[in-house]
Amino acid sequence: MRVVDRINKKRTERLPVKLSNFVEYAILVDGKVMDFTNRPYLREIYDTSAREILLMCGRQVEKSTSSGNKMLSRSIINSYRKSVYTAPTQPQVRQFSDDRLKEPMTSSPNLAPFTNTSLLKNVFEKRFATRSKITLRSAHLNADRVRGIPADDIYIDEIQDVAVDGIPVIRECAANSPDPKFQYSGTPKTKDNTIHEYWQRSTMKEWMIPCGCKKWYWNLPGEDNIGTTGLICSNCGKRINPLNGQWIRTGRELGTEAHQTFVEGFRIPQIIVPSHQPLSKWIEILNKQRNYPIAKFYNEVLALPFDLGAKPITLEELQNTCDPGRSNTPYPTTGVAAAPTYAGIDWGEGSGEGGFSVLTIGVANSINRGIDVLFIKRYEGREALPEVMIPDMAKYINMYNCNRVGADYGFGFGLNDRLAKMIGYERFFRYQYTGAQREKVRWNDKIGRFVLNRTSIMSYMFELLKRGQQKGPGLRLFKWKDFEPFAKDVLSIFSEENTSLHMKVYSKTPGKPDDTFHSITYMVLVSLLDFMREDFIQSD
Repeated sequence: MRVVDRINKKRTERLPVKLSNFVEYAILVDGKVMDFTNRPYLREIYDTSAREILLMCGRQVEKSTSSGNKMLSRSIINSYRKSVYTAPTQPQVRQFSDDRLKEPMTSSPNLAPFTNTSLLKNVFEKRFATRSKITLRSAHLNADRVRGIPADDIYIDEIQDVAVDGIPVIRECAANSPDPKFQYSGTPKTKDNTIHEYWQRSTMKEWMIPCGCKKWYWNLPGEDNIGTTGLICSNCGKRINPLNGQWIRTGRELGTEAHQTFVEGFRIPQIIVPSHQPLSKWIEILNKQRNYPIAKFYNEVLALPFDLGAKPITLEELQNTCDPGRSNTPYPTTGVAAAPTYAGIDWGEGSGEGGFSVLTIGVANSINRGIDVLFIKRYEGREALPEVMIPDMAKYINMYNCNRVGADYGFGFGLNDRLAKMIGYERFFRYQYTGAQREKVRWNDKIGRFVLNRTSIMSYMFELLKRGQQKGPGLRLFKWKDFEPFAKDVLSIFSEENTSLHMKVYSKTPGKPDDTFHSITYMVLVSLLDFMREDFIQSD
């Protein structure tokens, strides 16, 4: 009998089906058996049959341990199961690989038949005797490192710091799986953030803890339950035991109907976790309550969002940027025909009726180095089909005699080549965002495109927009009535602290567009190749 057959036979005979039972039987955590008796809230998280799971967690609540255990269990219980794990940064991926996969595999005797040193040595890929595989990649501003990796199970960790546009790309890795599973996990930030958006459309399960007062009063764990020596009832003030809790759905019902949801959501605050219940640890929670900024305390201890996300531009400021004397003009006027014009393109996610793209054309003012936006067009529905959209964009670009065209590399791919071939490669330039370089913009000859520091570039663009009608090298839009349909693409953006990168980043509210903003950005950037502005250099 082959080794794999023996392993499969042993697995069938001895190992239970439920993941929590398998973990109790096979996996050691820090050298000890994973005991669910003191972690009753975790069992349902392991054993749920939901296709998609969201874990909205405080810090240090065994989120990573649970994710690693689930990956290992599925990889061993099932043959040929492929998992993909992503986190925003390479150090996070390395730490997870070493601490949550390699360590339990090498320290758990019951896992020994399923792997060996040679199968585990690759940090970014773990293989098993069952032919299952775990692939680990980082994905912050884009999902290029993940794109195209086939998967059955997808784990997106620290989802609050992952770019919203990258999540569909990561999910697409499981497009051909007959039984895909998705887990999203992280710590909440603002109510605009990705994780809160997913929470709002989930089952929103809360670990409700009963108290004997009022003929059983159920506590939803929050700040009112924090007593001086432990967890208390928010109604009567008596101590309550988190081990007596149970998951209660407060959101949508799980199912496939329009009013239902695929996402099983669980909120796990620090105050229900057993490791935080001893008095010495509870005093630490009290110290956090006194000393942490309120947003950090809500996010990291209570696993709740707190609205401190800053809007980089207000509605009033955006309206003040608009020139009431100009319209959104599909045809160039006489005065514009002789001026240097530029185009910017932000390609929508995918190409076809399901996505949309935005074309912006502007004119550079050689006197004050300002830029006027002349024309914006959004392509959606049938107009977003490449065979319709590409010739139409070329028509406007040639009609305005644009000197240069700047386009988004991210979702462009073949679309960029098709348009460049139609209008001329010599005036077509590609741009790609990154968070991993100091320079605002840098040409990369190896990949043939400009690489941008996303935060620096977006900060500069908001400065230009706010300057608007003032003297100097500002950015002016056409009249508000014409721009208002595109305004949501700018107002959907907010800034917040990225806890993975320890820096300010810009994000957009999930489900809302930002394509017009980036289309305008590429138009401005490509104009700098002819008209470099001092404020762009000075803002570095």
